[in-house]
Amino acid sequence: MSDSKPPCSLIPLELPASTRRLLPSISLDDWIVPSYAVGEKLASLVHLFDSSSLRDLVDSSPVVFYGDRGTGKTALSITLAVHWSRATSQRPLAICSGDSFSSDLLAAIEVDDLDSFKNKYRKCKLLLIDDLDSIASKPVTQQELVNTLDTLVDESAPVVINCSKLPASMKNL
Repeated sequence: MSDSKPPCSLIPLELPASTRRLLPSISLDDWIVPSYAVGEKLASLVHLFDSSSLRDLVDSSPVVFYGDRGTGKTALSITLAVHWSRATSQRPLAICSGDSFSSDLLAAIEVDDLDSFKNKYRKCKLLLIDDLDSIASKPVTQQELVNTLDTLVDESAPVVINCSKLPASMKNL
């Protein structure tokens, strides 16, 4: 018997400067590894990053990364969004946290300017929401998210979501 290690694939990670300002919860100290190692159990994950799969990402949409904090969901989702944008030459991307989506909505309501909110989130070519869990107790935000997702489906724009567990299993979501 050999003591060989199981096969492992590497996904090179990216953190463009434009993303750093959109997700203030990310510190460069948290982004210390250049690649995400994918073992046998998650081998299908590598398929999402293939050039042929990237072009058809909308067929896999919504892509949901879920798991404990610190497992690489944000790094993978941002990398996926950046690779997709490069492969398809499509922009703009809307990258936000659940909290910032909610804050942007409330600010738009407060100043009676829902059109600018809708332009940002409904006319993007790809929407990435990090930490979806944070809107579980916000029914107005949830309804707006449903409306936004419906629009993006109609526009064939992919959606990537990060959360601690599958959305269907979250109470109040």
